[in-house]
Amino acid sequence: LFREREHFFPVFSFHNEPLNMNYPQSEEKRKRVKVQASRKQPSRSDFATEREFQAAWHKWRQSRDNNNNSVRRSRQLLRSEQGRQEQMCLERARENELLELEMSSLSSDAKLLAKAMSQPLTLSRDERDRVRLMMLEEQAKELGEAVDCVRSSDLGASYDA
Repeated sequence: LFREREHFFPVFSFHNEPLNMNYPQSEEKRKRVKVQASRKQPSRSDFATEREFQAAWHKWRQSRDNNNNSVRRSRQLLRSEQGRQEQMCLERARENELLELEMSSLSSDAKLLAKAMSQPLTLSRDERDRVRLMMLEEQAKELGEAVDCVRSSDLGASYDA
């Protein structure tokens, strides 16, 4: 009776982990458990006949070869994943550099525009030219968006007809 109760009321260790009490496993878990073959190389003296020894040795050799291939594939996969991660890291570093340059440019443009609004008479010739250029770029951008909008509405109208 006490053994049955252990299954329902596990005893916990000092670190709040259940003690290993050999609980019954689910059917799925039992299927997943791999049968551990002897990893020791078979010895001729352990077998009655040469044929039994050869069969055991070939089985052991096949198991070792399968394991070696598995390890090789795993290491290759790890190397390729590390290479991919390294490539992504380099790409992100390049993107960060470009974003930092863009942020620096936008920051200086913002300072220039603030100065143009608060103290327009103190602008140098280069600063005035830069402000004009920014205004022209913004107008061209707005015009391009308007043209795209007209084109999309023209396409929509031609499909309706």
